[in-house]
Amino acid sequence: MTRLRAAAASAALIMISATAPLNADLVQSTGKITFLRVHDVGTGFGPSSDFIDVEVVVQINTKPGESYGFQLRNDSNRAARQGMLDLLRDAFNSNATVVLDYQIEPPKKNGVLIRVALKKPWERQARALGEVSLPPSIEHCLTLRSTDSGRAFRR
Repeated sequence: MTRLRAAAASAALIMISATAPLNADLVQSTGKITFLRVHDVGTGFGPSSDFIDVEVVVQINTKPGESYGFQLRNDSNRAARQGMLDLLRDAFNSNATVVLDYQIEPPKKNGVLIRVALKKPWERQARALGEVSLPPSIEHCLTLRSTDSGRAFRR
């Protein structure tokens, strides 16, 4: 009976380590991928004091020394996680900018990814709509309008 309880407790601990702790912060970071790793189930990532039970790990240039990951298992999250991996691969291959939402427990350096998005450079979006180039400092607050089609988009 004691071995059964120990095994159950061990399995629960493994499941808990795959999700962010209750006191983790939800953070968003943007950058270019410098490291992308996919590995076998159960091998995880990081030292024992900052271990994440994940199969996909990514690092970005704006957060050196930090890593974020997610599980890629045959469960109800498989389709979404496969989509996240596909976006990360596309971004890595094209050097595109990614936006990562993750949960991380301060002061740890490894977090659990919950969302991945790709971001086009604003200049390309403006040129595609026939807009003039504007300084990046005001990029985040602009609504650009195409003079020829009346289409609009918001960053």
